[in-house]
Amino acid sequence: MVSFDVESLFTNVPLKECLGIVKTKLIDNELPEEYVTLLEHCLEGNYFLYQGQFYLQVDGVAMGSPVAPVIANIWMEHFEELALRSGPSVITMWKRYVDDVFCILKGNADTVEHFVGHLNSIHPKVKFTFEMECDRSLPFLDVKLRVKPDGTLAHSVYRKPTHTDRYLQASSHHHPRHLQSVVTSLVNRARDLCDAEHIDNELAHVQEVLKKNGYLQKIPRTTRKKERHPEVSVLSGCVADVYAACSSAVSVVFV
Repeated sequence: MVSFDVESLFTNVPLKECLGIVKTKLIDNELPEEYVTLLEHCLEGNYFLYQGQFYLQVDGVAMGSPVAPVIANIWMEHFEELALRSGPSVITMWKRYVDDVFCILKGNADTVEHFVGHLNSIHPKVKFTFEMECDRSLPFLDVKLRVKPDGTLAHSVYRKPTHTDRYLQASSHHHPRHLQSVVTSLVNRARDLCDAEHIDNELAHVQEVLKKNGYLQKIPRTTRKKERHPEVSVLSGCVADVYAACSSAVSVVFV
């Protein structure tokens, strides 16, 4: 297992080439070519001010532009098609999220080095870094993947070694919905990312973390049928504000 990551993708997207790819896709799908002109106006007029001097971005896409993720993804789709078609036949699995790739390939460390060299030779502006599995385990984004004895993949929540488990304190003067989101986001992440083998341990960890951050509710191990996210009942309005100001902890109860 190997993870690949593009260095500074947005600012290294070759704009002219990418607009040509967009134009080809528009023609192939019988859509107006004028969309390319609109994209040019959006992407080629980005400037910024630094120490009293204005600068124009001459290539790449601005990271704050709403259209930038779409353009970057179109470029990466084109790039990976070219890379997989022209590279050595060692790829067993290739899954990409924007500029992060989870890959399973046949071979060893030398095979990985050779394949990274292939990726980095395709375009001068696109360079990859990589991380190989260690002890049959590999973190990818916020998922920890592990190869089980039968060859299948186990998956659970991954936390960096510097993670502190500190979240918004339940006693802070925030709207109850903000406090609710701390609970629901941690519980939903556990249920989304963990397999049956790891879900109980993760929910137990989440409950302990919430307790340390001042939350008093008990997390149910299962949800109701057809219920995607657990409902959370909290105090509302000015009563909640007074309660948050006077109490050392807010009790959030699942219903």
